[in-house]
Amino acid sequence: MFSISTIDPAKINNIIIQEDTSSKLAGNTSRSTLVPTLDGGSVLISNGVSESSRTMSVYANINRDQADALWWVFNTQNLIIISCSEGVFLGHIHSISTDLGKLKMSILIKNKEN
Repeated sequence: MFSISTIDPAKINNIIIQEDTSSKLAGNTSRSTLVPTLDGGSVLISNGVSESSRTMSVYANINRDQADALWWVFNTQNLIIISCSEGVFLGHIHSISTDLGKLKMSILIKNKEN
């Protein structure tokens, strides 16, 4: 179960989606860089891991009302509340496609809520 809400509950209270098993909610990347050196070696610079490095990929079958609500959120809201099996997050819809009732959506995470 995957839920999207706006920061202002007067706008859209809750969009509930049953995500496909192909959705990627738990992945993350470290903030690191591998820099080549002049002597042929390299230096690894690691700045750790942050929830804000996370990108969620959501795939689901949706109906027309869900698609319309998601497009409205995508076009009008900069920050949304995401609730899923991984926790509650603040984020932003980075990309969305709702072709033929199939949702493909990428969400950039700002932070995880406690």
